Amino acid sequence: MEEDSDRVTMHVQSLGCHDSNNMTEGIFLYDNGIDPYSGDAFHEQPLFLVGFHFLHKNFREWIPIIFMIVDVLTAVALSSAAVHFGRYLLQRQKLEEHTYAAGTETLLLNERQLRRAVVCTLVIYLFNPYTVASCAGLTTTVFSNFFLAMAFLWTCKGRRVGACLFLSLADYQLFYAKMLIVPCAMMITQVRDSWYHN
Repeated sequence: MEEDSDRVTMHVQSLGCHDSNNMTEGIFLYDNGIDPYSGDAFHEQPLFLVGFHFLHKNFREWIPIIFMIVDVLTAVALSSAAVHFGRYLLQRQKLEEHTYAAGTETLLLNERQLRRAVVCTLVIYLFNPYTVASCAGLTTTVFSNFFLAMAFLWTCKGRRVGACLFLSLADYQLFYAKMLIVPCAMMITQVRDSWYHN
């Protein structure tokens, strides 16, 4: 079993600089009083280094399980975001229904379609080969995905503080998360406006 885990970990290195071997090397340098950032081998953010150092020292045998739990929490957050976004769409559809053309009733969203979308969200995330490889390879991408999923969840709920907190955590590790600031702000505004029209 250990051999298979090592093989997957070595193979997943192709996913980028966020793999467990890179983190282990950074922790080793950190433990021995060597600045992990002085060379070109370690590229993780300082908070991730400290957090993984703590996990590595105190919960080393639990690290694969922690990664799986975070991955499942990400799937739950995404499906919950789908639920909240579906409610928002149904509410908006109800408010605008009088403006729709006659005979379009079959095109309108219904609860059954939204339940199916929630299940599809779970299945697509959990069985995505990239997601499975990231989790099996113990890459920090698992945590980036979690932060983004939580940002989407809080955005779909219309909660600014939670969305900003998790978007900033995602942005701490991922540069491209900055591109989500404006869409999240627009979505939060639309969701909050729908509260007042309800």
